[in-house]
Amino acid sequence: MILALVFSLLSYVNAPGVKLTDEVASVLMRTYSGYKSIEIEFTQPIGDFESVTLSSSKSISVNNNIALVPVRINKRGIITEKYISARIKLFKEVYICVRGVGRNNQLQSGDCKIDTVDVALFKKKPVETNVPITTFKYRNNLRPGEILFSEDLVRMPVVMNGDRITAEYNLNGVVVSFEAVARQNGAEGDCIIIISSDKKQFKAKVINNSTVEVME
Repeated sequence: MILALVFSLLSYVNAPGVKLTDEVASVLMRTYSGYKSIEIEFTQPIGDFESVTLSSSKSISVNNNIALVPVRINKRGIITEKYISARIKLFKEVYICVRGVGRNNQLQSGDCKIDTVDVALFKKKPVETNVPITTFKYRNNLRPGEILFSEDLVRMPVVMNGDRITAEYNLNGVVVSFEAVARQNGAEGDCIIIISSDKKQFKAKVINNSTVEVME
């Protein structure tokens, strides 16, 4: 994916020879490589100058949709450093609900579409669009137009309490397996309690819907 960086700059940074836009672009393209595009608008005038460049001694600070950009200003041979503020928009591809989904219902592929929105002010993290949503349910009710957030996803269990499964464990490099019964529901990666045929209890990590790995 090519990251497009669009600058809407005021005239005070558009003087001939000013390289600030290129420098800021280079830094933000590395920092925000996961975004489809970034827009930035400098909002703070800095007065007369011969040149202004990005300072290498400080980092760009981003808080929600506000960026503080450290610059070196050359004014009649005198170099000063300061921060100038900018508003930013961070555009990212996200899942957007297209039909209502009830609380704790499994998500289906047709429940959502992928669209690009500005996420700079979001408090939660949108679900990455390479994540298959059908392996999750949603904690809350979803209405059309709402964005899916990672914090509200719950993985669907692939092993249910009472399922017969194969338990495996590594014994000095040799994989030993035995039949067991799950005593808890578990999604892939979850740790659950299992009971062996001789009534011994173990903790095991869920590998898939038929296999677990004994942890202890």
